[in-house]
Amino acid sequence: MRRRPETLLLFASCVFCVVALELLFYFLEVRQKTYPSVVYHTEKDRVKLMCYDEEFRSSADWDLRGNHPYSMLRYGSNTDNDPTLEGLDPLLVPHAVEIEFNEVGFRERSMQQLVADDSSEVTLFVGDSFGAGQGVRRVDRLTERLEQRLNAVPGSDPHLLVNFCMMGYNIGLASQTLEQNLVSFARLRRVVYIFTLNDPMRDQQAHQMSQSINDFMHLRDNLLSETVDGTIIGRSNTGRWVAKRLARRRLSQQTIQWYNYMFSDNTGWRATTARLDQMRDQCRQVDAEFIIVLFPLLLDLDNYPLREAHVALGN
Repeated sequence: MRRRPETLLLFASCVFCVVALELLFYFLEVRQKTYPSVVYHTEKDRVKLMCYDEEFRSSADWDLRGNHPYSMLRYGSNTDNDPTLEGLDPLLVPHAVEIEFNEVGFRERSMQQLVADDSSEVTLFVGDSFGAGQGVRRVDRLTERLEQRLNAVPGSDPHLLVNFCMMGYNIGLASQTLEQNLVSFARLRRVVYIFTLNDPMRDQQAHQMSQSINDFMHLRDNLLSETVDGTIIGRSNTGRWVAKRLARRRLSQQTIQWYNYMFSDNTGWRATTARLDQMRDQCRQVDAEFIIVLFPLLLDLDNYPLREAHVALGN
């Protein structure tokens, strides 16, 4: 009985620590609330806004909390495919990047303007969101900046850099875009394929593994809830915080394995190399150079885990 006060004190201390941890992780969770990029339609058929929250670190075209030229913003989608964000108030993602499409669906000047230019040396860019400039103003994209610098060189021939990249494209869609536009321009000199590591064709195993990368890239509360809701962990702020980090670590490892598998000897990779050879041969037929520019994943560059994928593409 003489140890009862010590026991009560120990119990009270444990309760205090648990409550303190729960409160700490509750406020951390509230403060760290973030949103994926959200697309809003405007009153212009070919203009959409891709909007970001306060974690946005680039330059936006508009801050929706101030003056902007759009009187109607209608929710379209979000990059996490999170149904709970349907109808999200644009003021929660106020940093808006304007996406204006031309008549053939690319974030470019009109085809009439591009085709009418028969004096410039044309470089056609194909690829996915890295080339299309997701999250970047059009004036800040690689193609716009490079075109400006090339045309600023005294005495050089005029250059026209045509950006036919599109968010969500893979090698199949990029090669289709190339084939459809090889004869569209009078002085096509080169084609640049902005290749990213998720572009290869996928066999059945790669398709089965792909859910890991989708979960890793789009891990949000709604995805975590499918695993932990209704459990003791799901009812604890501390438990959810730990579960998120363990899930990210596991999914990160699976994602690296998925990338490396796609560049190993399998039917998907063999089909990919055959398609790249086809794209190169199509360019040769019109006397255009075919160049592949590979975008790495910005992940642990000192001990880069995807070196073998780069080597495979280089070969």
